[in-house]
Formats: sequence, C-alpha cells, structure tokens
Amino acid sequence: MNAVPGPVPGPVDSAGQAPVSASTAATAAAPANAANAANAANAANASAPGNAANAANAANAAKTAKTASRDAPRLRQRWWWHAPAWLLGLCVGLGYFLSSPRTGDFWWFDASRHAMNSVFVHDFFAQGGWKDPIRSAKAYYDQYPGINIGFYPPFLYLVTAPWLAVFGVSHAVCQAVVSAFAALTAMAGYAWTRPVLGRWAACAAGAMLVLAPEMALWGRQVQLDVPAVALLLWGSWALVVWLEGARRVGVGRVGVERAGGGREAGGPEAGGLDSGRPVGLGPQGPGSRWLLLAAVLLGCAMLTRVQTVFAWPLWLAVVFVHPVGRAQPWRPRLWATALYGLLSLPSVASAVYFAKVMGSLAGQMPDMPPLASWANWAWYASRFGEQLGAMGLSVLLLGLLLMVMALVRSLRRFRRPTAVLLLMHGRAGWALALGLAAWLFFTVVSNKEPRFGLPILPFVMLAALLVIGRWPQLWRMGAAPTPASAASVVSVLVLFAGMLIEAHVSHRWTDVPRVTGHREAALVAARLAPSNARVMISAHRDGNFIFSLRAEGQRPDLAVRRADKWLVDITIMRQLGIRDRGLTEDDIRALLDREHVAVVVAQTGYLGDQPSMQALERLLASGCCFVLRQTVPILGQHRPDETELRVYSRR
Repeated sequence: MNAVPGPVPGPVDSAGQAPVSASTAATAAAPANAANAANAANAANASAPGNAANAANAANAAKTAKTASRDAPRLRQRWWWHAPAWLLGLCVGLGYFLSSPRTGDFWWFDASRHAMNSVFVHDFFAQGGWKDPIRSAKAYYDQYPGINIGFYPPFLYLVTAPWLAVFGVSHAVCQAVVSAFAALTAMAGYAWTRPVLGRWAACAAGAMLVLAPEMALWGRQVQLDVPAVALLLWGSWALVVWLEGARRVGVGRVGVERAGGGREAGGPEAGGLDSGRPVGLGPQGPGSRWLLLAAVLLGCAMLTRVQTVFAWPLWLAVVFVHPVGRAQPWRPRLWATALYGLLSLPSVASAVYFAKVMGSLAGQMPDMPPLASWANWAWYASRFGEQLGAMGLSVLLLGLLLMVMALVRSLRRFRRPTAVLLLMHGRAGWALALGLAAWLFFTVVSNKEPRFGLPILPFVMLAALLVIGRWPQLWRMGAAPTPASAASVVSVLVLFAGMLIEAHVSHRWTDVPRVTGHREAALVAARLAPSNARVMISAHRDGNFIFSLRAEGQRPDLAVRRADKWLVDITIMRQLGIRDRGLTEDDIRALLDREHVAVVVAQTGYLGDQPSMQALERLLASGCCFVLRQTVPILGQHRPDETELRVYSRR
C-alpha cells in the first residue's frame, strides 16, 4: 500500500477537530514565545536607568496576559458568556407561544388529549387520587373520557402538571410548556454548533432548526413530538461531549495532558503529570457526569415518546463499542446504561401492553407502501422539501455538495476519503448517524406521517451546518484545528436570513391551524345541564369539548359520555377497524335514560356510515325526548365533514 502524504487524520475534539500534534503545538506556541521574548527585552531595557516605568508596564502586561489565558476557558463556562443562546431561547419560546392556539381551539385531534392527560396528572395529586390510584383513575375517566395517558408515556404530563397548579388549568399553560421545549430545541442547535461556528452563527443555526415548517407546525400544538426532539438533541449532545472529553484527556492512550491544564469549555477537567492517571476517569469525574446527564435526558426522551428508541443503538455503540468509550471505567458506563434502561422501562412496558395495536401500526398499514418498495424507502426523503422549506432544503443540499467536493478532492490527492473520515470523527458524523438511525426506524415502521419523521430533520440539518462550518479544514485535508472561515459563517447567516424571509412570505407564523366551536359548545352545555347530569358528545374532536368543559371549571358536577364509545367500537383509529354495536333508536333512548344524559352535543354527519350513529341522529331529530337549543358552527382548518355542533337538551 502506498504511503499517504500529508497529515493523517486522528481523533477529533469537541469541534470535530483532531488534537494538536507536538509540531502544531510548537507552531501555535510561537506567538506566545515571541511575546515572552518581547517581555524579556522590555524587562532588560527596564533595568537601565530611567526605564522603571517601562518595567512596570511590561510586568503588568505579562500579568494581564497570563490572567486572560487562565480565565478564558472559565469564561466560556459562565452562563452569561452564552447570553446569545439565552436570548435565542427567549425569542423562540415567546414567538412560538404567542402565535399558537391557546383558547381551547386545538387543531390536531390528539392535542386536546395530551393537554387533558396533563390535567389528569394535576388533578390526581391535587385531589388526593394517589391515596387510591386505581379507583380514582377509573372515576376520573368515567367523568372525563378524554385521557389516554396509558397509551402515551407520561413525561410531558409530569412536567406540565406543576405549571397547571401554579397558573391554573388552561390550554395556554399546556402550550407554554411545549413552546419552552421548542426554545430548548433551538438552544440545543446552538450547543451542537457553537464550537465550530462561534456564538452568533451558532444562534442562527439553532434558530434554523425551529424555523423549519414541520417543526413550526408541531411546536405550536400540544403534541409530544417537539419535546421529544429537544430531549433527544440535548441527550445526544451530552453523550458526544462525554466522548470528546474522554478523547481529549487521553483516555485509552498512554500520555496524559501536561501539568497545569485547566478546564476546557464543555469538557472534563484536564490533569497533569503529577496526577498519575488520565483525568475525567472514575464515577465522580466530570466525564461520568456528562454520561449520566446523557442517560437522564435520553431516558426522558423515551418517557416522552417511545419512538425515540432508535437512539439506543447509538448509545450502545458509543458506550461499549467505540474505542474511546470502551476505555472508560466499566462501572459508570454500566450505571448510566442501567439508568437509561430504567427510564425507558415504562414506555417499553406500555408498548408491550398495547402490542396488538403497536404491531398493527408497525406492520402493513392500509394505504401505505410495502416495506420493500422504493416508495416506502423514499417516503420521508421525498417530503424534505415541504418539511424544511426551500431554504432548509438548500442547507441540506449545500452540506451534501461540500461533502462530495471534499470526498472527490481527497480521493484524487490521497487515494482515500481522508476528508470524509476526518469529518465523520466529529460532531457532524454523530449528527448524521442519529439522523440516519431515525430515518431507518421510521421507514421500517409502516404507519407514516410527516410528523413522525420530525426527529430526522434537526440531526440532518446539524450535520449539514457542521459540514459548512468545517469546510476550510475539509478542503485543506488538515487534522489540526481550523476555525470556521468568514465565508462559512456568512453562508450560515445568509441561509438563516433566507429562512426568516421565507417564513414571513409564507405566513408561517400567522396562519397557524386551529379549530373553534367546541369550547363554545361546552359553555352552552354547561349552562343547559342540570346538577349532577351527564353530557353526551358525538364529534370527531370530542377531546376539545371535554378539555374545555374541565378547563372552564364552571361545572365540576358534570360527567361526559362519548357516543363513539357507546354506539361503535373503534380501535385507536378508524383505519385499524370500526365495528357498529347495532343499537336501535329504542336502545339508544334507554341508554340515554340509564346514563342520565341531559344534554347531547352532536356533530352533524359524524360517523354517518354507521347504523347506530344514524339511529342517534334520527332520535335527536324526532324531538321525542330532546329539543335543539343551539347550533354552533365549526370554524378553522377542519375536515370537510365538520360543519357544526348541535346542542340538544331534555324536554
């Protein structure tokens, strides 16, 4: 094999760079040596008569330089040094919250159920349900059958419940928590890219993650997707920082850092020759704390959305297979893995309990392409344009183009993909690995929606942005640290400006989907119903009605009955099967009498192809026992069959 000329890429640091070799360090130290020589010359001149002032100035300058050199890494650890990131989070959180539906006008049919799950957790503790959890949970569902906390993991609800206790039960509080996770998503983008792009360009990179149309849509609904993405980003970042810290302090190598080393931003504490061991080792070392933080955050991601299970292979590969991770002490690695597994356990148990439904969703779904088809494997990639927008897609294409150019140049020059290997050792490689893992997982699962592919987008965006920032190093094929060039930073800022303009032109922040009418119907029903009565709701978005009835808090004596639970049998969603219960008008009248239903709220034509639902409409229209009191129009971005809600009360 021919010897490869030029520098040979080695392990990389937190910015995706290789550690500095002895020659590089000597070169980098040359300016400092020159400065020391100048200081020595000044001191020599100061020894002459009349130069005492010069000597004092030289001594002060040397002292200031030494202090600045010592304090620079510490400065990067101060929270206020990252003020641009905090400002970014504040702007994103407020922007998402103020442009979101906040008054019971949920658009996505599941959003009201996620909000109601948070209310259930709040009421469970506020009303002493923990004293008899099984009985109280059954009684709560009997009153408000709009919760599905057993089907979904509970982390978002546990986080939201304390805020409901402080600010009261409302749609706005639930949305504010999701908006805060959107802010954390943007700040995670800053953390991933700041060592490469610098603070301000990293802020632009973080903002680009949340400006993507798909992220902007689901971050303004009370959904689990954006909180899960935020936890994934921060958990994987902590895992990569742990790996970088282990590599930087020489874990798995013979040498240790020179004496007197300080603490580098984002990494473990450096040690010296007198320490007698590589630093960052042991269960109490800073490196272990990063690993435990990663385990907690990734575990909480699993507690938010079980689909984040695709991060587990990366964890096992980094902690137990990667040479640097494998060189760490086994005990903290096992403890962290056990913690991650413990936090993942409730989601796994839920998936096992609902295995029949989960199997239907993961297997061949109706109207979905077969697993082996090209349409299936290109399903998510073909939607990148609508999910990221034109400018977001431009970021991906630019990153891909630069990668291909670097690959071609390295193959021509060194006859091997030196530049690509160098890049894959850094953060861009880990981001790309997570994006590919998410894509593979959601591609194999038959149940597909653009929303499900949300975890793919930030990781592939980060990989592209890191390639753009690392372009000077890739082009020079250098293993030594190379700061992002002005052209790279300007490119990121221009792309960010383009995404802002695109969001403004497309009215992405003003045309947020919402549906109204159900809250108004709930207020009418609360006014008409007698004490301790029950209200039947027959509507596609019955969760909106149930949440509004509870959130308004005017009638805690009322209970709700869902027509689609009593008259038909649906397994999660209609695509998985629906069965009519075969009830006649007389059967339904007896059922309403037995359940003490005093008010019925019915969406015109809901499940109109089912005989029992048709019988209910005929019964209400006959006027035998119920009279129409009010018709509430359904407005907003809704399905064509959702037109109005009719409110009936007993004669």
